[in-house]
Amino acid sequence: MYSSELTQDIIQSIYKGDKDAYLRDRKRSKAETIQWSDIALNALLYPELDITSKNVMHALLGFDPPECFTLPHESFIRSAIKQHLDGEISLDQLYADVEVHLKLVRNVIYDEHLNLYNSRIDYEKYYTYLPHLAEKAKERLTGFLGYVPALETSVCAEVFLRKTLNDPTFRFDDRLNSTDLQALTLIKLREVLLIEGKEAALHSPLPARDLISRHILKRTANEKTAKIFFSKVKIRFVKGLTAKPLTKSLCIFSTLIGH
Repeated sequence: MYSSELTQDIIQSIYKGDKDAYLRDRKRSKAETIQWSDIALNALLYPELDITSKNVMHALLGFDPPECFTLPHESFIRSAIKQHLDGEISLDQLYADVEVHLKLVRNVIYDEHLNLYNSRIDYEKYYTYLPHLAEKAKERLTGFLGYVPALETSVCAEVFLRKTLNDPTFRFDDRLNSTDLQALTLIKLREVLLIEGKEAALHSPLPARDLISRHILKRTANEKTAKIFFSKVKIRFVKGLTAKPLTKSLCIFSTLIGH
């Protein structure tokens, strides 16, 4: 534990006097601490479902969550997958059971953004960080949402997307990808927060499946083609659970959606 004097020095020198930003980082560092008991349990419980559970999480969240946040939930997720493979629950029930845990994971990942107001530093970054990519990032998110998000909901999401757009190792085309879904998930979460409050936001649905579905419908020639595609995806998804690991391009959506 830091002394009060050292804490104040850290807040002033590193966080430019923003105590809230310092407290958010402290809280996040504690959340990222991995418990050895979780590691031990996951090593013993259905270890053959390790990759499958990670792919199911990826499919429902739309991106790969940090393992430090998913470890406490992986044993429950593997158990639900095992129940589905044994014919005890349907695929829809599997989704529902896993989503309960992934909402908790989502809430931890975005915990620092669950305040009604963005911080001063957040707005400073918005107006100064990679400004040449500002329009591109906003247009990309607007295109996938179908509307221009309120700035209060998209400040940090846009900055995050600019950072990735600036990374030469990432390839962006017109397809929805995992980075987009991370940013869009944050926007959707803050929309509920600002309109309905924090409790509603914490229990709000994961938006990835809906965003992916609308993106596929937009890219396919017509709704009939999309329905045929979805039926094939569902078959391949079930086979992926039982025969081989699912691909990480959002549950076999790689033909229409970016990685």
